[in-house]
Amino acid sequence: MQRTIKLVGLLFLFSFSLNAQSTLYPFYFHSSYKNGYKSSDNSAGIYYDFKKNENLFKVGYEYKDTKYENNSSYDNYQHDFILGYSRFISDKLLLDAAAHLTISDLDQADTNQAYLLGLTYVKQKRFSLGLDIDFAKFNENSFTDSLWQISPNLALWFGERDSMLGEVLFKVTYNYTNPGRENTDLSNRYNHAELSLKQFTTNFTNIFAFSFGKSLYLLKDKGFTFYNNNEVHTQGMILSSAYRIDPRSSIKLSYIYERYDAYDPLLSSSTKMEDAKMRRFVLSGSWKF
Repeated sequence: MQRTIKLVGLLFLFSFSLNAQSTLYPFYFHSSYKNGYKSSDNSAGIYYDFKKNENLFKVGYEYKDTKYENNSSYDNYQHDFILGYSRFISDKLLLDAAAHLTISDLDQADTNQAYLLGLTYVKQKRFSLGLDIDFAKFNENSFTDSLWQISPNLALWFGERDSMLGEVLFKVTYNYTNPGRENTDLSNRYNHAELSLKQFTTNFTNIFAFSFGKSLYLLKDKGFTFYNNNEVHTQGMILSSAYRIDPRSSIKLSYIYERYDAYDPLLSSSTKMEDAKMRRFVLSGSWKF
């Protein structure tokens, strides 16, 4: 924890020394679970990015405390450390890279790692076409020792921000996952898709997203969201609304609902709890300086 605070502090000082454009994103969420092993979790964290010339550097930290329904020995904490980088390497080609590490006192979630490399062709305010390639490594208490995820995506822009309906971004993402080690509980491949609508008005940004298909250890949000539990997710929905307080700050409220098949956290039992459900409320904000 102390090292993380020092790292964020050093990044603050570094960004100020470069006279960089910086944004801070604090967040907190609470989740409740039903029909699975988990009971609830609480998490708080912070994302920070700063831009110098064409380079956007990103860092994130999250602490999560999870409680389990019938076995308190599984109660655990988890630290997530994330580093990211983005840059337009040509007028229309965007490069993204990220690394994500988890540290936990639950053996299954400890020292799991994920890496992302992505390229996106962007035609501003018209469309974008991208491809993300992810590689993850897991410890021996996970379903697999490694996996590859390939995620092509297409986004289309409609409307104008100052119109009655605002500006709308429609995006579709397909995730293909191939586990690296065979397991009797695993499929050889997983197919998952997400459809999202993002509306921009003068003071509000609203998001509706729906996902379907099966996913295992999914990596999302350019590497900043990492599902590293022994779960196969089958369906999800996101609703969020952000209010622009002033040109430098905003506040956001989100609701996330997911359905998944839950397995014993340490695979000590082959028992699968089908159709588990999660409901999560997220409060977050942003501040530019």
